[in-house]
Amino acid sequence: MISNIFKVILIKVGFKTDPTVDPTFRLKSQKDHLIIFLVLILYLFISPKLLGTACLIQGFCGFPCPTCGSTRAFFSLMRGDWRQALYWHPLIFLSLAIILIIFIVNIRRDVLRLKSFQAGESLHFTEPKNKTWKIFIPIFILYLAVYIYRLINFFPQVPMNYNYSSILGRLYLFLKNFFN
Repeated sequence: MISNIFKVILIKVGFKTDPTVDPTFRLKSQKDHLIIFLVLILYLFISPKLLGTACLIQGFCGFPCPTCGSTRAFFSLMRGDWRQALYWHPLIFLSLAIILIIFIVNIRRDVLRLKSFQAGESLHFTEPKNKTWKIFIPIFILYLAVYIYRLINFFPQVPMNYNYSSILGRLYLFLKNFFN
């Protein structure tokens, strides 16, 4: 079971080919996963230097996104400072729970698919679409409400500060200096 979990993770990242995929698409699938993985890693190293943040939204427009502060909250949790983590983002525990559940469900599904492939059986999953929406709509509304509350009470101070290193922030500063 543990070896199948590691195999699935290596397949997801692109270091192994997925035997459950049609042979004509195996190498393409592996290359796609590996390229996506490498681009994400490269983006995480380069974007803070270019855009002042790893967040796509804040890196482009400068305004904080609904999950703004989650990375700092996560690192605060890793240091054991849960109060600081809640300051950076009050929904950090919910965010981590959602990520963990999605990770476990996806790995479990792929392990079952791998086991059925190894046994020579066919396995099809049906997604309960109505139940998923009933769960995620309230979570989305909660994140939106917390985001609006944080913008009203904290913007433009930390943790909801404006990023002048963003693309639009730099354009704004350029135009401001140009016309003054």
